[in-house]
Amino acid sequence: MPGVTKPLAGQLIVQIEDDSFLANYVGETVASAGAQIIGPARNADEGARLIQRLRVKPNAILVSATIFGVAETCLARALADLDAPVLLVRKDQRRREPPFPYAAVLTLPFAAHQVVDSLSKLRVVAGSRPACPKAIGGSLTPA
Repeated sequence: MPGVTKPLAGQLIVQIEDDSFLANYVGETVASAGAQIIGPARNADEGARLIQRLRVKPNAILVSATIFGVAETCLARALADLDAPVLLVRKDQRRREPPFPYAAVLTLPFAAHQVVDSLSKLRVVAGSRPACPKAIGGSLTPA
């Protein structure tokens, strides 16, 4: 449609997601909303290396809560050094808190368009680094 603007046009988004289905589902929707996706990195090590190789600061980072493990310290350090808003994606609320700050969280079930909405809202509040928010299923929950 002529005249339709894409909500994430011109945005650079890094994706760190170990679930292939979610990576494709969310990644395709975010890309169709106009963003350029870097990734997905499939684990914390790969995510840290991807972030360290970036030449341009991304507008936001999508991180799956399930990638935490042995290498999470490297990823946490890379995310802190980058200082870009992080949208945390969780499959449930029972996971422990990640070792890095994040701006908002989405908990399954959610639709991919909610990720686009959340990233759009993060762009509006970019620059603020709120404390870790409370997770609420399927909704953006800024602190």
